[in-house]
Amino acid sequence: MRKLLTWIILTLLASSFAFAEENKKPFIKEHKQHNHKIDIINTTVYQQIKGFGTFYNTSHLFFEYKVDISQLIFINTSITFGDGITPRLDKRGYSVYTTGDDLESYLKNINRAGRKYLLEFYYQKEFSNFALIVGLIDSTAFIDVNKYANDEHIQFLNSVFINNPIAVLPSYNFGIYLRYKITKQDSISTIFMDNSPVSENIFITQYEKEEDTYGIRIFGFKTTKTNQSGFGISSDYTFKENFGIFFRGGYSNTDYNLFFSLGFEKFKIIFSEDSLGFAYGFINGKNYLSNINIYEIFYEVQPKEYIAITLDLQYIKEINQDFIFGTRLYLSY
Repeated sequence: MRKLLTWIILTLLASSFAFAEENKKPFIKEHKQHNHKIDIINTTVYQQIKGFGTFYNTSHLFFEYKVDISQLIFINTSITFGDGITPRLDKRGYSVYTTGDDLESYLKNINRAGRKYLLEFYYQKEFSNFALIVGLIDSTAFIDVNKYANDEHIQFLNSVFINNPIAVLPSYNFGIYLRYKITKQDSISTIFMDNSPVSENIFITQYEKEEDTYGIRIFGFKTTKTNQSGFGISSDYTFKENFGIFFRGGYSNTDYNLFFSLGFEKFKIIFSEDSLGFAYGFINGKNYLSNINIYEIFYEVQPKEYIAITLDLQYIKEINQDFIFGTRLYLSY
């Protein structure tokens, strides 16, 4: 009788909890196919600007443990060797970066908190239509996500095409995330999070609609001390499973007050496992700040499962203007 009651309770719980990983990072979602307890990815990137070229190598090791059908613990660690061409970009006066990877200098002192290599460490609980996450989180794993422009490992490299650059969306700090699912396609979520290294907190709220062929997310944010605020939109649309487009936009009362980006990704160009992506982004600078224009095109091929090779070309115009050539080798297990 006890076993029967246990089975009935678990069955009812399973029907009540449609457990889903809230983390929307594409390279993490892709690992659902691996069925490993510990997953590893490694990305090696070479970039060149005006005769100067250099490599960096970054690795992620993440662990996902399902306590039961409604609880999960997630850990994401990373180590990187090299800072790429970022120091050279700083010297040339650029405000955006040609890679969204977390580089060596940053990972040795994450958000100036003295923490090394540990990015995310959180507990997730689902009950009825709610999901609760508490711990070290990355707000961009839940907010401003996009199917075609959200991952520097397997999509666009430039940071502008990974997340909204003028929105205040902290990563790897303590926070609380709560999501309420209105319908199967519609949800509302909110985040209260530490905004280190700035000594303040931030509130973020988002409405999200996810259909089979398109997704749209609209969010707003406000900080508690500096009163930075704004809103953003991230959307994507899929045509016949082999062609997709994206759009991002936003406004904020920060020094860069207006932003939009758009682009596409086309699959099966030459081989069955390849893709071509193109994107354009614009950031409006107020007062003495220059406007920023960014273009990026990449071609990626997967010679074997969980291996991807990318050729990448970027053009940035701000105070200066430069072409940036890059290559990327992505390995996952």
